[in-house]
Amino acid sequence: MAGSTGPAAGANASPDANAVYSLGHNQAESARLSRQADELAADSSALIDRAGLRPGQSAIDLGCGPRGVLELLADRVGPGGRVVGADADPLHAAMAKEFAAARGLSGVDVIATDLLRSMRAQILELGLASEAELDDMDAAVRAHFDDPRTVVLPHLFFLTSGRKPRMG
Repeated sequence: MAGSTGPAAGANASPDANAVYSLGHNQAESARLSRQADELAADSSALIDRAGLRPGQSAIDLGCGPRGVLELLADRVGPGGRVVGADADPLHAAMAKEFAAARGLSGVDVIATDLLRSMRAQILELGLASEAELDDMDAAVRAHFDDPRTVVLPHLFFLTSGRKPRMG
């Protein structure tokens, strides 16, 4: 029941999906993610180049962790472009903000968020998906992550690109 408190209120509730990160929330994991960004920089750069990102465009690094590919994206879009880093872990989002500020990356914003739901308006505005498609995608992703057989290995995600043709 909404607004309930006490031990029984959360006894059968699933953990907040944004609070669950299989590799932990600690300084060692944050450091590993930063090292990973360095180690994968050449591969990430090549994938970003394949996407054809150009000066003045916008890009998003979903699940950016403490730094992700924010700097690589900012280099491609230049001062006239925009980069958004998004991570469900508020600590990693804060670290990514500090990283962007320390590197002097202009046009870079970092947010801690429930990614798909928070980007809904922008996705609709850009015509990347319909309301029904977003609803279906959101339900499918949540069902997948709720499945106890699902294991998330963030370092295996790679950048893909594509465009949905405009209808009409």
